[in-house]
Amino acid sequence: IAAAAALLGAIGYGLPAAAAEEGKLNAFATWEGRGDYIQTGEKQQTFTGALVGVIYVLTDHGPTPSGAMVCPVAVEVNQADASQTAKGHCTITTEDGSRIYSDVACTGFQLVGCAGDMKLTGGTGRFAGVSGGGKMVIRAGSRTVVPGKAEVVNPVAGTGTAYWEALEYKIP
Repeated sequence: IAAAAALLGAIGYGLPAAAAEEGKLNAFATWEGRGDYIQTGEKQQTFTGALVGVIYVLTDHGPTPSGAMVCPVAVEVNQADASQTAKGHCTITTEDGSRIYSDVACTGFQLVGCAGDMKLTGGTGRFAGVSGGGKMVIRAGSRTVVPGKAEVVNPVAGTGTAYWEALEYKIP
């Protein structure tokens, strides 16, 4: 989900992007999520919520923090086999206030991972007009159901990671 911010580190955190820059990078994010699981069928749940975290670009000198991400998501879960499909949008904000927008979609299995694509859809400031995308994997590490609600709507909090390998970007 957060891959777009990864390009921030490749360009140079906090520095203006060069005109017509393009490239590829590897990145990961750590995130915390909050939302609700809602029973939407006999063997189906839907999670609606947001993933919030920090994106790191992998450089020759190790991971470099490159932006903050917020991703509202919806995840459909088949309780019979733990399969899932997810869609969402991410906003990645750098220290200078520039933003990157993206769409994400993936399929997989709960606690195993959700593999799919991220598409960069635009940006502001030094990332105005950014495009590109690539493959991503999102994995939830832990989750806790928050007590005190009805069994149809279950608030949940969790943590996890996202990984992008060879994310392509182009800044006009």
